[in-house]
Amino acid sequence: MNVTKEKLSSYIEMKYGPLLAIEDNFIDGIVKVIKDFDFKCGCKLNNLVQELSYKDEDFKSSLEKIYLRFENIFEQVLNKAIEKKEIIKTNTNELSVFTVASIEGCISTAKKSQNEILYNSCISHLEKYLNSYKILK
Repeated sequence: MNVTKEKLSSYIEMKYGPLLAIEDNFIDGIVKVIKDFDFKCGCKLNNLVQELSYKDEDFKSSLEKIYLRFENIFEQVLNKAIEKKEIIKTNTNELSVFTVASIEGCISTAKKSQNEILYNSCISHLEKYLNSYKILK
C-alpha cells in the first residue's frame, strides 16, 4: 500500500503540482494542464478509488488524502487568482472539488468510449465554466 500511495502522490504532484508555480493567467494555466491528458487508461487515482476504496478502510483513507491534495492544488491556484484579481471572489474549496470531479468525469467518459473527441468536448465545457469566473479587464 505504501508504494501505491507514493506512486499516486508522485503522479498527482508531477501532473498538477506545476500549477502552483503559475504567477498569472491562472485559468489558462489550469486549462492547459487538464487538456493534456492520455485518457486511454483513465486516471490512476480514480481507477483505484472506484475499484478498491470500499474494500479496505486504510486504503480508502490513503486515497482520500491524495484526492484532498489533488483538490488542494486547484484551491491554492484559484486563491492566487483571486488575490491577483483575475477571477471573482468565490468559494475556492467548492470550485476546486467541482473542478477535480469534472476532470475525473471527463476522463472516465472518454475512457469508456476510448474517444478523444468526447474528452475534448467535455473539457471545453469545463474550460467555459472556469472562464466564467474571470474578471474582464
